[in-house]
Amino acid sequence: MLTGSDSPREEAPPHQGAGAPEPDEIWNLFDDLMERDADPSTVLESVAKVLGRGVGLCTPDGVRLAVHPGGVVRWESVTVPAGARCLWDGLRVWLEGQPGPEEDLLLRRLGVTLKVALRQPAGAVLSAIETVFDQGRRPDARLNAARQLGLSGATLLTVAAVKGPDGGVKELVSRIGTVTSVLGTYDDGKALILVTVGLPDVLSGLAVPLGVRMAFASGVHAVDLPAAHRRVLLGLRYALPATHDSAPYSKSEAVLVDTASLGGYALLPAYLTREQIDTVEDVHVLDRLCVAHGADMLRILEAVAATESVRQAARLVYLHHNSVSYRVERAEQALGFTITEPYGRTRLFIALCLRRVRDSADG
Repeated sequence: MLTGSDSPREEAPPHQGAGAPEPDEIWNLFDDLMERDADPSTVLESVAKVLGRGVGLCTPDGVRLAVHPGGVVRWESVTVPAGARCLWDGLRVWLEGQPGPEEDLLLRRLGVTLKVALRQPAGAVLSAIETVFDQGRRPDARLNAARQLGLSGATLLTVAAVKGPDGGVKELVSRIGTVTSVLGTYDDGKALILVTVGLPDVLSGLAVPLGVRMAFASGVHAVDLPAAHRRVLLGLRYALPATHDSAPYSKSEAVLVDTASLGGYALLPAYLTREQIDTVEDVHVLDRLCVAHGADMLRILEAVAATESVRQAARLVYLHHNSVSYRVERAEQALGFTITEPYGRTRLFIALCLRRVRDSADG
């Protein structure tokens, strides 16, 4: 085993020397941990401390956790040793260092204690659905919470963030529940977060209540839910409230935002503040155009930025191309550049994105 330096350190065999624990101390430790309903992390830390050996587990779902005797915890890049003991249901446990007396019995008791720990509630403060999204919780605790929700590590999930009028949000969740399986929901203070199975397959026919918007991330494993949570909140910054309660919705309407399509645009809401965005003059010009010509001006400009011609944009917003051309001319006069050419269209799109991110900022 490697220490904090780059040089290997020779491990003293367990149960040798004056400080070696007595067998009764070890068995009593396992009994005490089960009586206290200790979580898997506490089990590993306690055993590592008493034995003076590194200890680890790998669940059937692939979550790995290891603890050094000094209390250093690793879970992101744990390597399962070749000598790991495979127990019931695919759970693997191991002890680092030289095997000691009663090693087989020790690993068996460790496995039993961990199996009991994995069945315990994931925390008294947070509910299971909140725990699976909590990056501050260790992967084994999140996986344990996922199991309470009926999830396995292999299940591919969809995470969605929904925002809008309370009645509309509840109605959308109800509609989603009739066409796919909603495994859990909770309000994180910024949006209603949903965990579902199969949601992307039904989105094309999903009607969204007026004023409601949603962002989603699909193909997510249970252990990756915290990262998906962050992505859907960023995606929600680009989503726009539904203006009609009927499907389908065009991409320019942005009622349902797939976070997989954000790419580098996810950096804008992640790192830019409202004050920084307000330094961009193009954004202020869009504000003035909206005041002078109404909200339809922005809807038309969104369509122009999303298509290759004024005629295509006109079809997208169900207007005559002359009406769209008139508004394009007004916008170009105010902005000072041509928005129907590639460079100008990109500049317009960035300004529209910045404005959308600014207006969706918290507070």
